[in-house]
Amino acid sequence: MKCDILIGYSLQFFSCFSAAIAAKLNKIPFVCRIVGASATTNKGGIELFSKIYDKSLAKITLKLADIILVQTKSMIKRPLYLGASLSKIIVVEDGIDFTRFSGNINVKDIRKELNIDDSKIVISFISRLFELKGIEDLLDTAKEIIQEDESVIFLIAGMGSLERKVKREASLEKNLIYLGYRNDVPNLLAISDIYVLPSYSEGLSPAILEAMGSGLPVVTTNVGSNPDISINGKENYLFEPGDKLSLKKIMIRLIHDKSLREEMGKYNKKKIQQNFDLKDTTIKFLNIIKNLKNCHKAKNSINT
Repeated sequence: MKCDILIGYSLQFFSCFSAAIAAKLNKIPFVCRIVGASATTNKGGIELFSKIYDKSLAKITLKLADIILVQTKSMIKRPLYLGASLSKIIVVEDGIDFTRFSGNINVKDIRKELNIDDSKIVISFISRLFELKGIEDLLDTAKEIIQEDESVIFLIAGMGSLERKVKREASLEKNLIYLGYRNDVPNLLAISDIYVLPSYSEGLSPAILEAMGSGLPVVTTNVGSNPDISINGKENYLFEPGDKLSLKKIMIRLIHDKSLREEMGKYNKKKIQQNFDLKDTTIKFLNIIKNLKNCHKAKNSINT
């Protein structure tokens, strides 16, 4: 079956470049969907690779693209820097399915299942366990906070290369709970009071959108598209990656100020519902694809 359009997902992957070549060989439109962000840190040793890739295959991929889709306005800078035409670039935000987070979730039962008392403040980290996600910074900071305040529980869910280290740390500290991989993210967010993601690199993070959509204040870093969806100090708290002192100060402030947590959480939920509903973003995406298909069809008709 012949495709009408080829979409390359994530510019930094070789598969996106391959899709661009395949589309041109088959004379069909190519859409480059940029997600994530180019590396701005040496964490994981990927910065050099990212720079080399951007200046070679990424530039070719963007030149071959009929349309370039980015997740937020700040992400326009990268394709422009790599020589892409502004007329090709369209912002299409990712969305979340609110039906997953608006159900009747029994918080008391879930806390009881995880042996978490109702009086505890739960700070959750639900993401991949890789160095770039800042999990090691969180572990260091969490241990300090727990030593000072036993009313705080840190809940970690996810898998990755640092899973063994997280398990080891959790085995030594009762207020640090590691759950491994979970497919009930809405439940974990429902029992949480604060969400934290101290990443060194991010695009438009689905994890942050889901936490905000669940009515939680978010503590995250000033990287990627995080500033696009957060007013620092009003909706969420942003700090520089690797700044564990700021991370600790922000979490302590939220731990001790319930009204602030609730105010930020309500604002976040409303913002996500208005701007990042999956139904709305899907319609926007499909309209762009339909228009591209119709334009290509009309162009072929003229040429023949």
